[in-house]
Amino acid sequence: MRLTTALPLLPLVAALPTAQPSAKPLPLIIWHGLGDRYDADGIADVAALADEIHPGTLVYPIRLAEDGSADSRATFFGNLTTQLASVCDTLSSNSSFSSNNTRIDAMGFSQGGQFLRGLIETCPGISVRSLVTFGSQHNGIARFQNCGTWDLVCKGAMAAIKGNAFGE
Repeated sequence: MRLTTALPLLPLVAALPTAQPSAKPLPLIIWHGLGDRYDADGIADVAALADEIHPGTLVYPIRLAEDGSADSRATFFGNLTTQLASVCDTLSSNSSFSSNNTRIDAMGFSQGGQFLRGLIETCPGISVRSLVTFGSQHNGIARFQNCGTWDLVCKGAMAAIKGNAFGE
């Protein structure tokens, strides 16, 4: 079908009735990105928006520590395999996320999207209906940023990252 033929039909298709929403919205888990924290205002705003759009949505911002500062540090320094296992245990032990018929939605920002992808692939205790990511590097990182000549903080951070990245 040509675009010129399809455009006039768009209002008709958009106006068609859709399936009724379920009585209870699916729970939503959110995993933040590098250097962020589960209790950040932005994550709270996303949770509030989800509840505004679908009242009664149970939103769980994933945390690697109960303290926001420790959660932020864990995004830089931590074993991802251990972190995924911990999050899997937390979600699997909560019946809101893991009962037999419960499906959940997942939203990730930056590396949080990648980590959710890993969680979905390795955690048998949860059933994810949809994964939405923003700024996640699902194809990997081609190179790290260049640092200015005298930007020693940047150079130190890049050295730490390169020292911990997998080799070629």
